[in-house]
Amino acid sequence: TAANCLTCAPGLVDPPSCATPVTCPSLSPPANGALSTSVNTSGTTVSVSCSAGFTLSGSSTLECGTNGVWSGPVDYVCTGLPCTPPLSPPSFGTVSAVNGTTGEVRSYACNQGYSLVGDPTQACQADGSWGGSAPSCSASSCTPTLTPPTNGAVSATTGVTGDAVSYSCNAGFSIVGAATVTCLTNSSWSAAAPLCAANPCTPALDRPVNGSVSQA
Repeated sequence: TAANCLTCAPGLVDPPSCATPVTCPSLSPPANGALSTSVNTSGTTVSVSCSAGFTLSGSSTLECGTNGVWSGPVDYVCTGLPCTPPLSPPSFGTVSAVNGTTGEVRSYACNQGYSLVGDPTQACQADGSWGGSAPSCSASSCTPTLTPPTNGAVSATTGVTGDAVSYSCNAGFSIVGAATVTCLTNSSWSAAAPLCAANPCTPALDRPVNGSVSQA
């Protein structure tokens, strides 16, 4: 019949009305980006854009052809821009990575015996800068508080990781134990407190003839 022989104009289907436009495969917006329209009918032009802080690679515009095929490859990608400057690990600590692109987060940690002071993370912002500020690692205090031995002295009663504290004895007394202790990474002291023992006098006293010696 005449209806069966009818051919629709390019870009249209379903004779005899030919009211249905040809469609191209649906497009999905790129991660961290957008499409100008979700319409995918013949003759439609779609523009691809990226969010702030991201740059587009691949096709920026696509047109749906009358044959139901897009005019170019669907290869668009939004890539994050790098942040500057590179991050640096804090003294006595680490950072998960020194470089990053928009949206990426980097984490900080401190070595054992040190505590984090400040923000534990920094995120790469859309303007190419790092959000927040880099933290520092503060040495942890050791416990217990030290006390001077009887008949002696100690150079400090408190300390933090890595500190060394020295003991001394008054004249006539000698140290029994560790003369120096160090604050360890587990917040304890490396040794117990020493004692100050009285020195013996020499030579030994002799008992006088027809007499005796007493100890005061």
